[in-house]
Amino acid sequence: PSESPQPPQLDKPDVGIVAKTDVIKASAFKTTDLDNLPSDTSAHWLTTKILVLPKSVNKYQYQLLRKNSVGFKAIDLLPVIFPEKISTKFPHLADFQAFEVQLTPDQSKRWLKQQIMVVASDATIDTTVESALNTSKQAKEIAYVQTGAIIDALYTQGENDADEVTDLGATIINNQVGEGASTAVSFKLWAPTAQAVSVQLFDDSLQAISSGKLDMVEDTNTGIWQVISDNQASYAYYKYQLDVYHPASKRIESLSVTDPYSLSLSVNSKYSQVVDLNDAVTQPKNWLTQQIPTVKNIEDNVFYETHIRDFSANEQRLSDSGFKGKYKAFSEENSDGIQHLKALQVAGLNNIHLLPTFDIATINEDDSKHLDIDDNLAKVCAITKNISLCQQPYDEKQSIKSLLQSYAVEGEQVQQFVSELREVDNYNWGYDPFHYTVPEGSYAVNAKGVSRLVEFREMVQSLHGMGFRVIMDVVYNHTHQAG
Repeated sequence: PSESPQPPQLDKPDVGIVAKTDVIKASAFKTTDLDNLPSDTSAHWLTTKILVLPKSVNKYQYQLLRKNSVGFKAIDLLPVIFPEKISTKFPHLADFQAFEVQLTPDQSKRWLKQQIMVVASDATIDTTVESALNTSKQAKEIAYVQTGAIIDALYTQGENDADEVTDLGATIINNQVGEGASTAVSFKLWAPTAQAVSVQLFDDSLQAISSGKLDMVEDTNTGIWQVISDNQASYAYYKYQLDVYHPASKRIESLSVTDPYSLSLSVNSKYSQVVDLNDAVTQPKNWLTQQIPTVKNIEDNVFYETHIRDFSANEQRLSDSGFKGKYKAFSEENSDGIQHLKALQVAGLNNIHLLPTFDIATINEDDSKHLDIDDNLAKVCAITKNISLCQQPYDEKQSIKSLLQSYAVEGEQVQQFVSELREVDNYNWGYDPFHYTVPEGSYAVNAKGVSRLVEFREMVQSLHGMGFRVIMDVVYNHTHQAG
C-alpha cells in the first residue's frame, strides 16, 4: 500500500481561506445521536485557520458542527501540519494534531455565537445529510471547543478593533445641569459571542424603570454592543441582559449581569451604577486640590503593606466603633493605628501598599449578614443555623473570639468552627475580585452607590495628607472563578 501523503502546511502569513458555499453543509447528526457519546473539551480553535485536537490512534474523520434551532451545520476538518509559529505560541498544545478550518472570519464570528463541537466518526462513513446510513452508530466521540484564542484572533489582531476601544462600560458624555439640560450616557459591552444584548435601567430603590430597557447594537468588527441613552440614565443603576451560549449548560441562556467595567455598584454588587468620577458628588471635600506626595529617587521608596480590615480590626481608640475594619479608620486623628503610621512616616516610610481593595466576590457587604470575630453566638446561629455549634446548647452572648480562645490549642475544634464560618465571615485577602474598578463595599460604612467611592477616596486623601503615596494591589489573573 502507498504511504499517506503529508498534510498541507499552513504557516505562511499570506495563506488565506476562501470559504465556498458548499464547504458548510447540513449534518445528518441529530442531537439524540450525540447525547450519550464520550465527550470532553479537548478541541482548541486557535486562529482563523487552525483548530487542534489531541492526536488519536483511531482512523477517524472530524467535522466541526454548529448547533442551531433546526439541527447542525458542519464543515469537514482537514489535517494539516501544525504551523511552528502557532505551536510555539501555545506550547502546551504543541503535540496536538492541527486541522484546517475552512471558514471566513465573518463566518467564524457567526459560528461562535452557537454551540460548536468537533465530532469524530468512522472515516469510511458519509455523515452528510445526503447519506442514508444510520449515523448514530458511526459517531464515536465529541470534543467541545475552547474558543478563547480564536476570539482574541478575530477581535484583537487588527489596528482598529476591540483592544483599541477605551470607553467600555457606562460613560456620561453630556453631563449638564440646569433647566432643560440633558444627560447622555454611552453603554458599551464587549460580548462577541452574544446573540442579543440590552441594558435595563433601575431607580435608586432598584426598581426597573418602565422606559429604561434599551436594545444594544453590535459592531461586528469589535464585538462591542452599544447604545446611547438620552436624558434618563445619570446615576441610575443598570444591568445587562444577554442571550448567549453558555458552555456549562450547553444551551443558549438569557442572563442578567452587572457590567464588568462598573465604576459603582449597589450593595453586594447586584447592580451597576452610572457615575461620573469627575463629579463632585463622588469626591470628598478638597479632593481636587489635595497635595500628592512625591519621591524624588526611585531607590528612596519605602513600602508598608497593610490589609484594610486588619488595620483597625482590633482598634480600641476609634471615634466611632462603626469605623472598625473600614476605610473611615484611615481618616482618624488619634487612633493607635494612625499614631503608628505617623511614627513610621517620621522614620522614613513613604508608601502605603493596600492589599486588594477592589470589589471582592465572597464577602457579604451587608454587615448584618456577615460575621465578625467580635460578634456573639446568637448572630452566628441566626446566619448559619446548620453548623454543629447551633445544634447544641450554647451561650448566645459569648463572642466568636471568646469561644475560639476557650478551645484547646492542640484540638480540632478551632479548625472545624472556623471552617464552618468560612462562607459567612468578613475576612478575605481579596484575591477573588469581582469588579476590578469599584472599591470593595464591605470596607465602607455605606456600601451603596457613590458612598463607597467617597469613603475610599477619603482614605486615600488622608494617607496623602500624612505624607504617604498610595499603591493598590491587584493581580488580574486572580479572579473569583479561577486563579
